[in-house]
Amino acid sequence: MCLEQDGKDYPLAEAVVGIKYPPLHPWCRSTTIPYFEDLGGERIAKDADGTRYYVPGDMTYEEWKEFVLDNESNRRIMDIGGHGKHVNTDGLRNEQPLTLQQQKMVADYAVSLGMPRENIYYLPNSLTGYNPTWDILVIGTDVFPLNERVSNPNSNVSYKGAIAHEIIGHRMADLQGVAHPDQLFEEVQASVRAARFAPGLSRLERSDLLRDAIGRLHIRGLRLRDIRGELFIDEE
Repeated sequence: MCLEQDGKDYPLAEAVVGIKYPPLHPWCRSTTIPYFEDLGGERIAKDADGTRYYVPGDMTYEEWKEFVLDNESNRRIMDIGGHGKHVNTDGLRNEQPLTLQQQKMVADYAVSLGMPRENIYYLPNSLTGYNPTWDILVIGTDVFPLNERVSNPNSNVSYKGAIAHEIIGHRMADLQGVAHPDQLFEEVQASVRAARFAPGLSRLERSDLLRDAIGRLHIRGLRLRDIRGELFIDEE
């Protein structure tokens, strides 16, 4: 009942307690705020472990639920013996909480790539990803690779490579209207674009991104040269 009303605005003259105005049910904790056309800012949300963080002020509960709770690519979590929840990457990426220094380091690099700082959110129970609907970059613990290099290409991609993948790869392609409709090809395109155009990456970091792209295609039995013409990777 309350959830359906979130984000809606009504003239005060039409306020009807129990229908359009709280309390809407017994023990209702809903509240109201004045409406302004230019109302922006942020609102507080709560993570699965009770951690508070901020989301855009005009994001409704249903939109937050769809983005954070219902989207498997944004939040893949598992219960750990009743002691809270954390991201499960099947051991392919870092799963330990980031320190404040690490969070700042990642956010600073994202900002250097053009991501508005106010659109960057650290959600320890989420996977790192860019959401084009809200122009939001979610930073999860998986932004960092494993502590040692392994055979899986994606596990070796550095935090800079991961952020470049999301911003130079996904965000810039989306803003230019060249995001690929095929999910696999979009991920491959993002890694190649990051490897080619992202500033501040070492030769090894660029190489790891290209290996990530090639590895993703290998799963479907494809080679990069076979689909190169379908990807937006030759210009920034």
